[in-house]
Parts: sequence; C-alpha cells; structure tokens
Amino acid sequence: MKKMRIYLILISFIVTTATLTLGFYAHQHYLVIQPIEKVLDTMGGIESYEINVTRKSKNIIVTMKSEQFMEDYNAIHTALNEHLSNQAFVITLKDNRDELLTTYLNDISFQLFEAIETKQYTLLQALNQDKNTTFVMKVEIDEKFIYLNLKNGDNYLYELIPRV
Repeated sequence: MKKMRIYLILISFIVTTATLTLGFYAHQHYLVIQPIEKVLDTMGGIESYEINVTRKSKNIIVTMKSEQFMEDYNAIHTALNEHLSNQAFVITLKDNRDELLTTYLNDISFQLFEAIETKQYTLLQALNQDKNTTFVMKVEIDEKFIYLNLKNGDNYLYELIPRV
C-alpha cells in the first residue's frame, strides 16, 4: 500500500512538472514569440530577425536593409511597443559592415559627438556633404536619436546614436 502511494506521488510530480514546463514553453511560443514574428513580418526594411525571450527581457535582433532607416526603425519600434503593451524590449541592429565603413565611422565619431554635445546639429550636414568618400551616407535626426546610414556596394552600416 505504501509503495503504491509513493509511486502515485512520484507520477503526479512528474506529470505536474511536465505540464507546467510545456505550458510555459507554449505560452512563450504562442503568446509572445509568434505575435512578435507576425508584427515583424509585416514591416518594411527588415531583411531578417531573431527573437530571444527570457523571463526578464525580450531582445529582438533585426538585420535591416533599408533606404529609409529612420522611418523603418521608428515604425518597427512603434509597432512592437503597441503590440507588447509597453513591456520592456530591446531592439539590436545587425548590419553588414565592412572595414571601410567601420573605419569611417570611427573617423567621424568625434564630429558626431561634438555635434551632440554642443547641440549644433548642422555640423552633421557637413559630414553628409563630404564628397571624398566612395560610399553613400545619410544622416537623419529626430527628438531621440541620430540615424547614421552608410552604404558601400553590398555592405551597409546602421548606427543609432542617442541624443543626450
């Protein structure tokens, strides 16, 4: 009789643990990840994405390929914010930078941060008009960020710089 009770308790424990674990993963997949995928699938400017969800955070890694970086990023951020009901999430941008683009970004970083610190954003326009480069550069600005888009053939760099 006692052996049967121990087996019954053990079986109940295993079934309960399995049910709770499966419920958690089903919730994550069907109520968190799949709706985010639906939102991202409808957005323009996204080449691919990866969603990493933990109990504490939602990290969305987005590979963009967009001519309208600012508009597309803001549309993605707004759609995710509405969908996630203002829950915390992080969008990480992934791009296809090459050594030339990375070097140029490093070279102009002083001018970028000088423009941010002095709030003289017209200095950014001078960066945009530099004709000695072999690539296309687009600098846009809004209340929150400076959006830097560099393109060199098939390689591209997107940098989102917070305005302080």
